[in-house]
Amino acid sequence: MRLRGRQQFNGGLAAFSAEWRANVTARTVAGAAIPPYVRGMAHKNLTSAKGPSQRQLRVGELIRRILSEVLSRGDVHDPELNKFYITVGEVQMSADLRVATVHVMPLGGKDVEQAITLLARHQGELRHHVSKGMIIKHVPELRFRRDITFDQLDETRRLLDDERVRRDVEAAPRDGDDA
Repeated sequence: MRLRGRQQFNGGLAAFSAEWRANVTARTVAGAAIPPYVRGMAHKNLTSAKGPSQRQLRVGELIRRILSEVLSRGDVHDPELNKFYITVGEVQMSADLRVATVHVMPLGGKDVEQAITLLARHQGELRHHVSKGMIIKHVPELRFRRDITFDQLDETRRLLDDERVRRDVEAAPRDGDDA
């Protein structure tokens, strides 16, 4: 016999309620029997070894573009800061999108600490520019750090120019070769 409409709904609800009640009563002793729907939720971590999510990457890139435009146009009202030509290399977002770590480097790499101090002093104004440029529930706190990407590139070039590394790279078998 098939049930229709309200009869089917009420029967389904009663079956769910009985199952739910059995699960709730099964976990009366702490940790003795945890139902499957609770077990999955208990192991969720806010941090992940997988790397940033697509949303973190998108928001970080948007903030990077906005800050680059603001700093290149000189929209911040500070003549000391406007003396610097600042490159915004990367913006890393926290998992909850509340903190943005902005990696910056002034042109030529000189007076990095002074530039970071000036940017931190004008964080509120920069956050205001970010909030005008994007729609987001909470405008993240901006934390400015020295961009070490250029240093890492120099170190990689130095390693690749080393005679031992060059010899190993040239001696490595290629995909088409039979080794």
